[in-house]
Amino acid sequence: MDHHLKPAVFLDRDGVINEDTNLISRLQDFHIYPFAIDAIKKLNEANFITAVITNQSAIARGLLTETDLHHIHDHLQSKLAEIGGHIDAIYYCPHHPEGNFPNAQSNYIKTCSCRKPNDGMLQAASKDFPIDFKASWLVGDSERDILAGKKAGVTTIAVRTGHGNKNYDAAADFFCSHLEEAVSIICETLPAQLWSTLKSRIGEQPLVIHVNGKPFSGKSTLINQLQHQAKRDAITTQHIVVPNDETAEAFLSQLASEEFVSYQVQSNNAHWQGNRVTTRLDSAAITFIEYPNAVDCHFFQANNNQLWRISIPERIRQQRFREYMKWNAGQETFFSIEKEAANDKKTQIFEAVYTIAPVEQSYTILKKDHTP
Repeated sequence: MDHHLKPAVFLDRDGVINEDTNLISRLQDFHIYPFAIDAIKKLNEANFITAVITNQSAIARGLLTETDLHHIHDHLQSKLAEIGGHIDAIYYCPHHPEGNFPNAQSNYIKTCSCRKPNDGMLQAASKDFPIDFKASWLVGDSERDILAGKKAGVTTIAVRTGHGNKNYDAAADFFCSHLEEAVSIICETLPAQLWSTLKSRIGEQPLVIHVNGKPFSGKSTLINQLQHQAKRDAITTQHIVVPNDETAEAFLSQLASEEFVSYQVQSNNAHWQGNRVTTRLDSAAITFIEYPNAVDCHFFQANNNQLWRISIPERIRQQRFREYMKWNAGQETFFSIEKEAANDKKTQIFEAVYTIAPVEQSYTILKKDHTP
């Protein structure tokens, strides 16, 4: 490995940094998300190379010129400079493969390697900066962003702003609400600390980590972060999610007996369904078993087991649930559900679809979260 290489974070622009108002051609239509400027500065402070990669077919469509685009990007850089932040480079694709629209600019109508889902802009960045793709990240709001990141071999994060990564087949490595949350994942130091401890405990018998906590507390995200650490060290892992229904205890009993179990691979994108997998505990060096909060893991008593309870401030957990519901069900449907729940004093909206119960004798990991 070249120790002079550095990790980079590639950011899509429209829908990640600013509102996607569809083919932005004027500065007055360029509205930066309130969390974006601080988020980018955090990447600067963490010493990441920070680059924007954006398809700008509005140029090919004759809606703006490259000079107009530079003015918009100068405005973005000036807003960052106000708080001591910056973007190291902005790469854009001005092309479009088809010219069947009014005012099409013939010199920009072409099939190119820079337009996402191609990874041409990421490769261009690697010629300008010493980038370690294996340690780098991409944050995007659409399938073409995620595909570009995967082609380049970087870790991908899908956000629910902008296009919201809905109804796409490409499965991102992580899925979160917005850029600020994505940056928290990228800059989080807890997974590296935990991974260092886990590596020291790997032996002849598989290590089993039971991860417990309330919905939207960050269980899947933490497990995913640790699995990425493991992948870099060529250590095998698997992530098994216990069914949140009456079959949970039978599933665990079967797994604890070292029998094969079959389960659906989980995805943070509700519109993407993973394949069914058949496995057992000795199929990987480390097995992460994710539990609904009410499920007991008394079936496992061996010394090579750990139980982690993930906890975050309740205000943040509720906010995550609300953001997810607005994205998944639509805002109108969400408010209808919220109103119905408010009339039912027995139910709180953010716990309505889950069984919540206390867990005894658990090791609590209090995750830091910068979400406001």
